[in-house]
Amino acid sequence: MARLGRVLFPFKVKGHITSSSKGQVFVINHPTLNDPLCAGFYALAAYPEREIILPVNLPWYEGVSRYRFKLLKIGIKIVPILTPETAKKLGTSDLISKVQTALIQNYNTEFAKTLQDGGSAVVAQQATRQRYIFTDLSQSESGEGILSTVSLILAGFRREKLLEQTCFIPVGVIPHDLYTKPKLNLFREYTLNFGEPIDASDLAAIKNAAKRSADLHILQKLAELLPEVLRVENKND
Repeated sequence: MARLGRVLFPFKVKGHITSSSKGQVFVINHPTLNDPLCAGFYALAAYPEREIILPVNLPWYEGVSRYRFKLLKIGIKIVPILTPETAKKLGTSDLISKVQTALIQNYNTEFAKTLQDGGSAVVAQQATRQRYIFTDLSQSESGEGILSTVSLILAGFRREKLLEQTCFIPVGVIPHDLYTKPKLNLFREYTLNFGEPIDASDLAAIKNAAKRSADLHILQKLAELLPEVLRVENKND
């Protein structure tokens, strides 16, 4: 499956590649639909003995859930979530918020179990497709308005006493065309630019100007792995 995936979604790898017995969280930027697929196929090929967990936005999950048990047999665990952008489109009902919370709680439980068993995960810190890492220079320094994706994962690791058993690996995903549309781009070669692993315990101890220090730190590391045009949104672009 990994070989087939690389035919449909080809990618090359550069940067700091390392092997670790720890559970690994690959944190990616998310400009297009290819990004989690490329990172997932990399993890599947590089660590075939490990289970990998992938969060899937609920509308997409409904389309692929019929294959869930087949995917589990080859070590891929897909778990439904409701991204902030999708939840916003559904309206302001309390029921939507309850569903979103329940899905996140289930995902966090499955996430911790997978990593506890030495598995891997692919996580888009920004959750929703977004071409740029930061909306402006101010956000790149203050972290104002960023999501708490990584902070929530760390909180779960702390509860499960997994901080010493896991690491985070920033992976800058660079599309074949820096100005491509945020869709699925079959047969287009992407680049996965790997940064140095960060132990979860070290990431949890990071302090900076942001309320969500770990998330800002990861986003800054991702920005370093990307071409400048993908780092901060240019309103005049």
